[in-house]
Amino acid sequence: MRIDLREAVRPEAREALAGHGLRGTFAVLTAHNPFTQEGAPDDNARRAEALETRLEASGVRFTRVDGCSPDDEHCEVSVAIDMEREHAVALGREFKQSAIFWFGDAAFHLVGACEPFVGREERLPRVERFAPPDGVHRPG
Repeated sequence: MRIDLREAVRPEAREALAGHGLRGTFAVLTAHNPFTQEGAPDDNARRAEALETRLEASGVRFTRVDGCSPDDEHCEVSVAIDMEREHAVALGREFKQSAIFWFGDAAFHLVGACEPFVGREERLPRVERFAPPDGVHRPG
């Protein structure tokens, strides 16, 4: 199954998500590339494993998903988790992610996790680029 976040989520995609146990609201996040800085593949693999280990230790069920650019040139191992939004944002912050994806109201949202994105949310498909007000990314 592939969902293009540049388009509205179609009903058949929502049905497919439900078929994977992702009903209602859920989060999608990664541990790759902290603060959007490209990490070495081995480092990203260790971070992804640490995230999954953390979820398993907490008893949180997750589904492994790949978050990829439209041309598939860039992919990040991610997890889809049925978790309260605030907890998912905190987990994203713990793994130094600028933002997480949140699915709710039949759409994906980009939700800021680390500074300077905290408190920002954008419903997808996006209209403008998700960036700090001054256009410069600073690790939080």
